[in-house]
Amino acid sequence: MRGVPDLYVPAWMLWIEMKKASGGRISPEQKDWHNYLQSINQNVIVTAGFEDAKLQIEDFTEEKDDGG
Repeated sequence: MRGVPDLYVPAWMLWIEMKKASGGRISPEQKDWHNYLQSINQNVIVTAGFEDAKLQIEDFTEEKDDGG
């Protein structure tokens, strides 16, 4: 379905939108999905390339471990 994030980690209720390291943009359909998912208490991160994805996922898991 158009706009659904690229990856989902059920254990963390985490949706990951992978974009290019530079120049990647969120489409209106993606924005609508992100807003919907967040409205039902799902987590959504938008990343800019692999390294950014890695850092954001690490940050997310650290917050989870800290009770956030």
